[in-house]
Amino acid sequence: MCKFALKRILQQTLYICNMKKFRLITLFGLILTLSVTAIGQTTETEYNYLTKGYKIQVESGLDMKKGYSLKDVGEWSVDYSSFKRKATFKALYRDNDSIPCATLMILKRTDTVFEEYVCIPHYKSDSSIWEKARADFKKACSSWSVAAVDYAWNCIKMISFLSSK
Repeated sequence: MCKFALKRILQQTLYICNMKKFRLITLFGLILTLSVTAIGQTTETEYNYLTKGYKIQVESGLDMKKGYSLKDVGEWSVDYSSFKRKATFKALYRDNDSIPCATLMILKRTDTVFEEYVCIPHYKSDSSIWEKARADFKKACSSWSVAAVDYAWNCIKMISFLSSK
């Protein structure tokens, strides 16, 4: 009987220890999942900063938004006989992050006042941010054909995917 009671106590002790380990592992996994999911995702504030605030900042000579840095990625253009169409890309980083949380694409035509600030959200951003980005992109490129907008949008999604790696 004493042997049976000792065995039962050991089983309950192991069960309790295993439950504590299980809870600890579950908690650790949850924290890890939440932190990995949150890294890089574009917030509404970041989206608004790139589409509206950055232009105001540059025109007014203001300092960079606190907690962020903006790095030039490159500028590409297509030359026509009397003008250029330019696309300038800048990656927005949160301080201490190595992956951009968003990319700014500035579209400009040199012979007109056309200039659009387009936010390319992080690939894993919330669908509401992506919907907003697509609507703004379509509006910015309203003079383009539907096919051109759709193909360009697919390229934007690929840019987002590649920059999230």
